[in-house]
Amino acid sequence: MSSRTATLSRRSTPYALDGPFQHGLCWLQHDRSPVHTARMAETTLHPCGVPRLSWTPSRTDLNPMENVWGVTYRRLVGRNLRVPKADALWDIIQEAWEALSAEREIVRALNESMPRRMGERISAEGNFAGY
Repeated sequence: MSSRTATLSRRSTPYALDGPFQHGLCWLQHDRSPVHTARMAETTLHPCGVPRLSWTPSRTDLNPMENVWGVTYRRLVGRNLRVPKADALWDIIQEAWEALSAEREIVRALNESMPRRMGERISAEGNFAGY
């Protein structure tokens, strides 16, 4: 069992269905990455009755979290780091994430841009909208 499947079956799904979404108003959104659509992941979700949204694969223009990670990544690359140990790299990534977390305007702007991004995707008939 993969760590994603274990997390879905043991933590996320029970929490969602027994906690904030007791009335079945829970939907799972994921891209169609092979990791997310593996038979094991699908068979874990199906018996729980968790519906999935149909989502285009690898569409970062409609995924604010991917954009946040992209900002973090660009900031790290801009520092031209040479990190000898994994622990040191983790500390640097965590520092960059915390700095970004303090800049709430970035996340707010990404969220507020979603209606425009979706409109552009619709106008492009589902094709990439250029973000």
